Amino acid sequence: MIDWTRFCRVVRAEAMNQSAMDYVASAVVAGRPRRDILWREILPNVLPTMVALLTLEMGIAVIVEAILSFVNLSISSDAPTWGGMIAEGRTSIHQAWWVLAFPLTVLFLTVLSFSQFGEGLKDRFDPVLR
Repeated sequence: MIDWTRFCRVVRAEAMNQSAMDYVASAVVAGRPRRDILWREILPNVLPTMVALLTLEMGIAVIVEAILSFVNLSISSDAPTWGGMIAEGRTSIHQAWWVLAFPLTVLFLTVLSFSQFGEGLKDRFDPVLR
């Protein structure tokens, strides 16, 4: 994970937002320990944002790997990659269009699947929707 600062900023901002809510103030007034407030009140409300951001980053990682392998800057050339397949299909698009179309389609569907999976998990973990 290269851009971990994005996660830190988003999680911190969401945790600060949740800590300003009335239910956290009620837990403080009730005398609950800070660790208990963090684990039982704040974390369940921050978890949907973390999951959505993580799955978004996974889709970005797949695209970055495909781009790097397309320009031959990825792992060794012995292993098949989507970017390598797309680069190979680009040279023979007039003779065999499917060599380019299928890896592009699968790459698109993979990124879309990560996005939809993240949305489903976000909805599943969101305490407001329960």
